[in-house]
Amino acid sequence: MNKNSINIKNSKSQIGLFFKSWLNLNRWVIVLYLVIIATAGVLYVGNVNDTTDLLREIRTLERKIDDLENKRKMTDSRVKRLQSPERIIKIATENLNMTLSDEAPLFIEEYEDKD
Repeated sequence: MNKNSINIKNSKSQIGLFFKSWLNLNRWVIVLYLVIIATAGVLYVGNVNDTTDLLREIRTLERKIDDLENKRKMTDSRVKRLQSPERIIKIATENLNMTLSDEAPLFIEEYEDKD
């Protein structure tokens, strides 16, 4: 009976040691998982912030592009208005005392000798 009781106590102590080592190992595994999850969370949040910043910058640049396109259109329309024949004729007659001719203008072309 003595031998059996020693074996039972020995096996109980071995089981206890196994569970203690298993729990100790599992604690480290759990801590490792928590560290990995925390690192992944930090990286994810950082990525989301970077993406948000890039999208904000894209929107700002698109607004600048729209503003520049509008300015270009306004400048084009101003150039067309300033180049209009009616405006040029009006300035020529009022400011420069020029008159409008009824005859078609003559074009003189200069030919170069190819020799």
